[in-house]
Amino acid sequence: MARFHGCVNQQTQALRVIDPAQPGTAGHCTTSGPHAETSITWSQRGPAGPAGPAGGDANVWRSYISSQHVDFTTVGVGATLDSVAVPAGTYSITAQTEVGPDNPATGSDVGCALATGGLTDTAPTGFILESAEELSLPPGTVESSVSMIAVATFTAPSQIFIWCDLRSGDPFFGTTANLVALAVGQVNAPVS
Repeated sequence: MARFHGCVNQQTQALRVIDPAQPGTAGHCTTSGPHAETSITWSQRGPAGPAGPAGGDANVWRSYISSQHVDFTTVGVGATLDSVAVPAGTYSITAQTEVGPDNPATGSDVGCALATGGLTDTAPTGFILESAEELSLPPGTVESSVSMIAVATFTAPSQIFIWCDLRSGDPFFGTTANLVALAVGQVNAPVS
């Protein structure tokens, strides 16, 4: 490992690099007088520091379903399009799914929610984190994207769901769901 040598002026704190193999001040510090210097030596790599926090995807929980195709045929009856389990903590949650009418010539009214807790076939029984409420798929619609964002703190391990149901009109389908929960240290309330 390369070692470097230098001299620090005791008055000005200016540093100059020297080569100890050279004669005179080119290789040695001035030790007395108004230009006295302190000799220092360093290397390119210092001792190892403490280990840092885990990186990468250690704090990201993701679920992506591209091939699932869920049909919604009965008004008031819903289903889960995607879900992800997370440990206790605070999360920034994003969800996206595609929905479309089974028959593009007719329309459908769809309700979707980002929820946690339990589910039944008619509604989430837990807490609604974010709701896209009623999304109208008018005649001629082939597919539409539903996006939801939420922040939530869980005191125990929890399941987060993308849940949709048919509100009115003709049957529709849901597909290509993407649900991401990113663990964050804390969420600060906005300053008013």
